[in-house]
Amino acid sequence: MAAGTRGGKSISAGAEFSRRIFIDEANGKGRKAAGAGKDRRARLHYWVVSPTVALLKEPKRYLMEMLSSDLFERPKAPINSEGQLWLKGDILIEFKSADNPLGLVSVGLDGLWIDEAARVKQEAWVGNLRGRLTDHHGWCLFSSTPLGRNWFYFEIIVRGLPGSSHDPEFESIVWTTADNPYIPAEEIEAARRQLPARYFSREYLANFDAFSGNVYEDFTEAVHVFDNHQDPRAFKRVIGAMDFGWNSPGCIEVVGDFGNGTFAVVDEVYRTNTIFYDPRLMKDTWVTEVKRLQQKWGIRQWFCDPAEPDKIFDLVRNGINAVGADNDIVYGIRQTATALHPVGEKPALRIWRGCSNLLREIPLYIWGASRTGKLMEFPADGQSDHALDPLRYAMVELLRYAEIGQENTTSQSSYMGYLSPRPIG
Repeated sequence: MAAGTRGGKSISAGAEFSRRIFIDEANGKGRKAAGAGKDRRARLHYWVVSPTVALLKEPKRYLMEMLSSDLFERPKAPINSEGQLWLKGDILIEFKSADNPLGLVSVGLDGLWIDEAARVKQEAWVGNLRGRLTDHHGWCLFSSTPLGRNWFYFEIIVRGLPGSSHDPEFESIVWTTADNPYIPAEEIEAARRQLPARYFSREYLANFDAFSGNVYEDFTEAVHVFDNHQDPRAFKRVIGAMDFGWNSPGCIEVVGDFGNGTFAVVDEVYRTNTIFYDPRLMKDTWVTEVKRLQQKWGIRQWFCDPAEPDKIFDLVRNGINAVGADNDIVYGIRQTATALHPVGEKPALRIWRGCSNLLREIPLYIWGASRTGKLMEFPADGQSDHALDPLRYAMVELLRYAEIGQENTTSQSSYMGYLSPRPIG
């Protein structure tokens, strides 16, 4: 099942998953139950799998709504500490995360439900989960919002669609958010206005072909670039984001938050072959640059490339509030693209013209494709993204609780002069 966001795919999959368990039981499928405690072996054994532990909450909740508590062996606390749900009749359902594909081994399964399957790594299915179904002649349900033409599209969806590639053991059902009668039409139209076109196409129209060309297609200099220097007092808070480098450039981007869902990139440092930290040096290191910018802008917190924790430690021991950033590239690009998308001709994010490296990288950043030409929701390799990475770190943090696409509040109106774009030339 591939469907638009809030299209009902997870609740539909939960209903079908439950139904198939009862069909297996009615048909006498299973083996002899044995053992007790941790060594207990189920008569019928099923898994529910999500990309991460956090994403397991939705399928778990829907499944618990589908199943009557009369079916649980332990009605008061049906799911134990190991993520196991035992049903009467020696039927076991386990909830698993696919963030470590190598851990999805060891047992044979009668059935499997993979929720948000497009976000699961390909090796989780091909190398591990597929093999769990072999000896028990098990079945599998996939439910997901599309994520470009990745493995889920080619290995699963295409096999179940009518045509020359159809495999009779597969069935694919695709529907849009609008096909769910419980979603108001005005909500869908609001999403169409507020989201970048490609994200609306993917998430609401269940389009697998939404990602090609420029990553930040909404970016234009006339709309997003401003010339005036900023007053730090204009912002509710200012954060710094940092990507490390030596031969490749390292970069700092400073982003101010007006506090009403609008933001401005106000400063940038972009350097190669720069010493990160030396207590004997009072300038020209990354640590001294961080301190300079922190004093200039009143930066409260820094979000850094989590791949180099030793450098984050150097910042912390110099009294800088630095943490590893959320480095989910797909999610970070989506957040940044949403901030750049103009709503009523006003984007949530604008960039000072002095951030020349960021402005150079944005229009050149393109989506990638596999060697066979398959479109992917992932940027192409080998691009200059040294300024784009810290921007992504910053926008993930700043949009975590912000609501963008709203009308400007009066609290910002006195500062809009700073952000007014000037005519080019």
